[in-house]
Amino acid sequence: MTKELTITSVRTLLDQIKPQLQMALPKHVTTDRFLRVALTQIRRNPKLLQCSQESLLGSIVQSAQLGLEPDSITGFAYLVPYGRECTLIPGYKGLMALARNAGIGRISARAVCKNDDYKFEEGLNPVLVHTPNIAGERGPAQFYYATAHFRTGGELAAYEVMTISEIEGIMKRSKSAGAGYSPWKTDFDAMAKKTVIRRMLKNAPVSIEMQDRIQRAVALDELNDAGKPIDLSDMVDISESEMTPTQVKSSELFNEKDSVK
Repeated sequence: MTKELTITSVRTLLDQIKPQLQMALPKHVTTDRFLRVALTQIRRNPKLLQCSQESLLGSIVQSAQLGLEPDSITGFAYLVPYGRECTLIPGYKGLMALARNAGIGRISARAVCKNDDYKFEEGLNPVLVHTPNIAGERGPAQFYYATAHFRTGGELAAYEVMTISEIEGIMKRSKSAGAGYSPWKTDFDAMAKKTVIRRMLKNAPVSIEMQDRIQRAVALDELNDAGKPIDLSDMVDISESEMTPTQVKSSELFNEKDSVK
């Protein structure tokens, strides 16, 4: 029977893969900050300690490769447990951050509700006009849209519109929808915005330097929404047999009072 992880053992493992994370993280994200965020998130959700070592560490490495802190408070990325498997789910704020780093000047996602005024037309000259009903009850969301503008000049770079039924269909296929903890349950609006942004980013012109990172984030998110397994076998090289109490190191980086402010 596999021994369950503890905060102490996870702290040790994160210390061991620190060099791997340093190579994966973009220059604007410090390794120490990233590790504190990951450990704090695990403390917030103890069910992550029931996940396999491979899936938990693999998800953290994936988050580092994308340059997104795995923090449910900021919403850049989520570590979600499905029994013994941990999965990384990029948040809509994370996708927006990647897009901005890729050369997009302004990116936004909005819900159009039943009592809002809007006009949407496809064609050679698409039209999308939306006036939220801020004076009264807006009613339930009817569809979501996302827009992206170039950093230079502010011209429209890409847009996407999705109906609420399309988004709910994706939610139902997602394996995270059936988990005990799921951002689809706690943050549907944010997940809907992320879904429409994700589809838009497939056609958005981005810098070559950031293209791979965005494609990774989109592909990872789509695999999760399709309920397909994600192979983490090559993410980390620490076997569970290597995890022993003698490996615990004293470090100023981690202690029981660590928190992210």
